[in-house]
Amino acid sequence: MIALALMLAQVPAPPIPGLKFTTLGVGSDTCASWMAHRSETDPMRATYKTWLLGFLTGANTEYSRYGHQDPILGTNQDEDALVAFVDHLCADNPDLEVRDAAHALWMDLGDRAVSVRPPL
Repeated sequence: MIALALMLAQVPAPPIPGLKFTTLGVGSDTCASWMAHRSETDPMRATYKTWLLGFLTGANTEYSRYGHQDPILGTNQDEDALVAFVDHLCADNPDLEVRDAAHALWMDLGDRAVSVRPPL
């Protein structure tokens, strides 16, 4: 039962039904493509990392725009640790789109921020 819960926790929530948007750049690539470009010498490696960091920046910007006072998600995170989260998720879910893996990371960062927030 615990193994099942851990496995389900690794899979991001599906996109919101009816929500339509355009994903620019490598975010619409599959996780299989992300994983194919993980070699230290692959020039696309930096492209994927930059896209991920831009996604997180955009999500944080939009989140704070609506008055949320939570800490900026990812502020105290090593960039390599952020990429490693997506690496792990993509390795287990090669058909997932990179944008969905990035969204799962952002949600995970939000869950961690909530768990360390002091009580009111």
